Amino acid sequence: MIMPTQLPPNIQYEHFLKLPEELRDAISSVNTADIIFEIGRAHKFNIDKIGILGQETGLVMSGIAPAKEFPGALMKGLGISREETNAIVQELNEKIFLPIREYLKGFHGPKREEDLKTHS
Repeated sequence: MIMPTQLPPNIQYEHFLKLPEELRDAISSVNTADIIFEIGRAHKFNIDKIGILGQETGLVMSGIAPAKEFPGALMKGLGISREETNAIVQELNEKIFLPIREYLKGFHGPKREEDLKTHS
C-alpha cells in the first residue's frame, strides 16, 4: 500500500479536485480548521502537533489515508497514548466526520486504493 506522505503534492491536489464539492468545502473550511485547533489546544499540543493533527485529519477526509489507520497514525505522529488518541478520534468523529459521513463512504474502499496505486 502506498503511504499518503509518498504521494506528491500535485497528485494529492488532483485527488482533492475530484472530491465532491461538499467534501472539498469541509476540508478547506475555517470551521474545520477551528475545530482541529481547539482540539489540539485542549490537549496542550504545540503548533507543530496541531499541524500533524490537521494533516492526518485532512488525509482521511480526502480519502487518501484509510480511516481504519487514522488512530494509529495519530498515536504515532503525535506521540500520545491510546486513551488520548481515542478521546481525540471520538471528538473528531462527532464534530468533523459525522456531518460528512455519507460523502466519506465513497472514498474508503477498494476503488480508492486502486486510484492511489495508479499514481505510484
